[in-house]
Amino acid sequence: MIDFLHEKYDDLDDDTNIPKVEGQYRKILRLTIGALKTSPIQGTYWFTDDSLGKLLKYRPSIKDMKLILEPISNLSKTKFETLDLGNSIERYRYRSTLQKRLIEYFLVKYILKNHNNIRNSSTT
Repeated sequence: MIDFLHEKYDDLDDDTNIPKVEGQYRKILRLTIGALKTSPIQGTYWFTDDSLGKLLKYRPSIKDMKLILEPISNLSKTKFETLDLGNSIERYRYRSTLQKRLIEYFLVKYILKNHNNIRNSSTT
């Protein structure tokens, strides 16, 4: 069913210069963090979190995308073990919150990096 869905128009990867591996990670991020939405204009489509959509416009590194997708058990072993959440809804919420925080962190990182690049290019 996912194959027949499309993303919001402004979330589409129009850049044909995106390497295959990077494109795969972008797609995995969208499918992992996105949600099904319905609108009268677009019908049913796959909605990408606004922060994730903004981050993907900056073309984050594959390493950064892998970190966002990393299971919480690998990111914070001691924290995960002390929570003892198993496969509960609390575990899902904790992981979602962690992913959102990582997305926000990388979004700020890439915005600042882009801002510095623009500033440096305008001074030369």
